[in-house]
Amino acid sequence: MYSLIIAEDEELELQVLTRFVQNNPDFCLAGTASSGKEALALGLRLCPDLAIMDIKMPGLSGIEAAGLLRRSLPDLEIIFISAYGDKEFLDQAKGLGEVQYLFKPTRQEELLAAMAKAKKALTSRSTRSEVPATQPHRIIQQVKSFLALNYHREVMLAEVAQEVFLSPSYLSRLFKKTTGESLTGYLTGVRLNKAVRLLTETDKPVEEIAKQTGFATPNYFCAVFKARYHLTPLAYRNLHKTGSLRNRLIPLPNSED
Repeated sequence: MYSLIIAEDEELELQVLTRFVQNNPDFCLAGTASSGKEALALGLRLCPDLAIMDIKMPGLSGIEAAGLLRRSLPDLEIIFISAYGDKEFLDQAKGLGEVQYLFKPTRQEELLAAMAKAKKALTSRSTRSEVPATQPHRIIQQVKSFLALNYHREVMLAEVAQEVFLSPSYLSRLFKKTTGESLTGYLTGVRLNKAVRLLTETDKPVEEIAKQTGFATPNYFCAVFKARYHLTPLAYRNLHKTGSLRNRLIPLPNSED
């Protein structure tokens, strides 16, 4: 199954599009956005296979957001939703390469046909880039090595995929199938393991540990840490100092860095 996002600033139209795509079993709706800026952030975070975007949105237009997404996700399929009066924007869209256009009001049969065409293109590319049966574990090890060296900074799926010459969506599926967990989940585990080491082996403040282990903010680090270990980072450190951790049922970090 392929993933998709929808970007539409009109709430009613967004509801209609959402209902339509849910009738296609080949795609899973990963998220929605109500502006070009939100669509860009969502796309870079989720690395979808398909983006259905209103061509004209306030601030960052659908054209601009799609162009920025294509830089990081060159295999991204794009379906633009446009009003008949958007000729200027349609002319701009030609510079993005192969895209599809639908005119408002969106008809379900037309959208499903466009999604079928997108699926055909995605399947064709996926088949060409499939990893031979003997290579998945080598690819996964390359990915893990890359993450071990770069966990301390922001890491995008598209960047990791480029390292192993695969599309982001194919790498995401391969990693999940081979390891049983998502690439994002694995990276979070690596960061938490490093954080535990810094908490128990140094006196560095939590804010510095969060920064050194690649978490966006100290608050986010604390929330993720507590979700995994059922303790705040400081409480974990204090219990470790007193030797009380071994008396609590706390998930311990695995040994893989």
